[in-house]
Amino acid sequence: MSNAYRSWESSHQCLVHYVSAMPSQLYYVTQTFLNKENFPGGSFHMRHLKLAGPDKINLIKSIMDFVKHDGSEKHKTAVIENILTYAPIKQQFIMVGDSGELDPEIYFIWTSQLQMTHIYK
Repeated sequence: MSNAYRSWESSHQCLVHYVSAMPSQLYYVTQTFLNKENFPGGSFHMRHLKLAGPDKINLIKSIMDFVKHDGSEKHKTAVIENILTYAPIKQQFIMVGDSGELDPEIYFIWTSQLQMTHIYK
């Protein structure tokens, strides 16, 4: 898979944005894996899991919501909207995701509004 990312990066002079609902606390593990597997560098947009606070009930609820993927779609949609807001007008996009967190369905939102080149899952 890293070969595909590298190919897109070189042939299209593209920027890579890693948008994930994984907890931001796993950033270093994720970055280490991507470096080891020779993925191109890029910006990271991960979801923050609040682990501290005086209220243990809210902590448990936060963890349960995270495990159930509550907020994954909202997180990814907000991040992608922000990226698109600041992208050049004629910028084309290739979206890559998996079906476990509804990535193709999330990406489809923008196909009519953008010059979407491909959506891969």
